[in-house]
Amino acid sequence: MGSRENRRRKSKLAEDNIRSVEKKKSSNKLMWFGSLILLVLIVVTFIGAPLLTQFSSSERIIFGTYKGKSIEYKAGNYFSKQRDYLADQIQDSERDYENIEWQIYQIWKEAYDRTVLHTALLELSESSEMLITDEQLDRMIVEQGPYLVDGEFSERLYNNTSNAEKQTNRSFMLESVKADLVRQDLLTPVISDAEADFIKSMASVERKFRFITFPFSEFPKDRIAAYGEENRDLFRKISLSRITIKSDKKAAETVYQQLQQDPLLFGDLARSHSEDAYAEKGGEMGSIRYYSALSMFSESSDVDYIFDLQPGEVSKIIEGPSGFMIYRCDIAAGYADLTSELEIQEVRNYMERFERGIIEDYFLQAGEDFLSEAETNGFESAALLRGKLYKETDYFPVNYGNLAFQFYGTAYPVFQSITVNGEINQLFQSAARDLFFLSAIHSLNEGEYSEPLILDDNIVIMECTGVKTVPDEELEMLTMVYPAAVQYWYDQDFTRLVFQSEDFEDNFNQEFTRIFLSQEQ
Repeated sequence: MGSRENRRRKSKLAEDNIRSVEKKKSSNKLMWFGSLILLVLIVVTFIGAPLLTQFSSSERIIFGTYKGKSIEYKAGNYFSKQRDYLADQIQDSERDYENIEWQIYQIWKEAYDRTVLHTALLELSESSEMLITDEQLDRMIVEQGPYLVDGEFSERLYNNTSNAEKQTNRSFMLESVKADLVRQDLLTPVISDAEADFIKSMASVERKFRFITFPFSEFPKDRIAAYGEENRDLFRKISLSRITIKSDKKAAETVYQQLQQDPLLFGDLARSHSEDAYAEKGGEMGSIRYYSALSMFSESSDVDYIFDLQPGEVSKIIEGPSGFMIYRCDIAAGYADLTSELEIQEVRNYMERFERGIIEDYFLQAGEDFLSEAETNGFESAALLRGKLYKETDYFPVNYGNLAFQFYGTAYPVFQSITVNGEINQLFQSAARDLFFLSAIHSLNEGEYSEPLILDDNIVIMECTGVKTVPDEELEMLTMVYPAAVQYWYDQDFTRLVFQSEDFEDNFNQEFTRIFLSQEQ
């Protein structure tokens, strides 16, 4: 078995081949129109069955393996039945012939993915030595098999079925029974009364709030400029070129001696000897800030030495994490012009990354001042005094984790999300993962204010404007929905476990390309 990296590379190449068909549409419209007519004629062949006549009858079509078990397509097996089911869904709906290749691919890929999971379930049934008796299987065939007419077993239909097809159907039913039993035993959640009561308690009380924000982006320019002035050395900028020799110091010394004889050779020597990303550009690195350079050198003294170079001056050999380096100063180091918007933004970016505490402290104090004003004159007055607009949320419960699940392709939240006027508010997207924030605001009674709270790049102050108890009938609906959500999460975990397993060999894209796209191209 090849390495996982090689498998990923091959799969990516095959997927690129699959998507390359789309590019043909723009390159030759007439050819595309002709291909479209051809596709309409053969779409049933493509979707309904692979072009098996192109291959020998003994050739197996294997798209992958799981724990040594082949994920094989052949008539009558699970893979083929899933493909047929999905194809029927597409054929019963309006087809998009402009993207028919992609629809075909999706049908086969979805059938394949389902078969991989089915194979994993069967492997679990075998490892557990599950036994299904003939009597049990016969009963399942009678009750759920392919011989039902109007929900009743039809002896006539059964007797008119060939022995070969009966055997195929029986094997398929046996696999289905085993897979279903494993799913029931291992992948069907058991939800205790205590868990159900806890979920109901999370949703039983809802609150709404009005709030005001102090975005970190509003940190005053004059304070940024003052910080830049106080730390002016950090924001010095120099333009450099570099030669990096990774092999050994002797090779670097040879290059250095040539530069001592003729510094104008720097660009040529960088192109021929340097072993970094700047070699093709003659070693040109462009402008570098002092604070960025600190991470490039092992010693801060080396940074000071480089920033003292004059235009055209070549440095000594400096040993660093990437090897042995020789620098040339192209433009001498200079201080930032803190009247420039670009330079102010540079300092702002640095502070947001490395001096976030300074910004937080500033706005936490602004929040404290707001609270003091609000407690005296009211929330609205305090906001108006600062030229701030406040907003109000809709009612929502404790929604830790922002839990959601999918059902027939539609996403459903378990709890009401934090919305403003019925719309999801970007500010609160991370709030569902902030236990401290949720605990702080959901402990408030009506009319109470929160402390200034940090939420992403904002300081937020919330006033509770309403508390309500959710009716029992709505909570009962939640207890009905919650098991479906847990089942979805179980299935998602199992899917990840299987598809990320070292025991899974995925060759779908390569095989699909070989069977389908190579014939069209």
